[in-house]
Amino acid sequence: MTPLSAISWLEVLQGMRNKAELVVVKKMLQHRAATLLPVSEAMTQRAIDLMESLTWPHAVKTPIRVRYIGPRGPLAGDT
Repeated sequence: MTPLSAISWLEVLQGMRNKAELVVVKKMLQHRAATLLPVSEAMTQRAIDLMESLTWPHAVKTPIRVRYIGPRGPLAGDT
């Protein structure tokens, strides 16, 4: 089993040029028995869904800013 952080997976998605690359990488991760380590299950799934739907045909050209809102609200300085 190979652990893969959700953040690393999103970075990989952002760097992909097309869906064919997505298929190849997913097969490679299956072969390695990779396990996704989520930030939280709901946040991770939403971010992955957005990246997979928005990356093609309109490639993400700028970094995506993720705002963490925890049980006590946003982190200090995060506006």
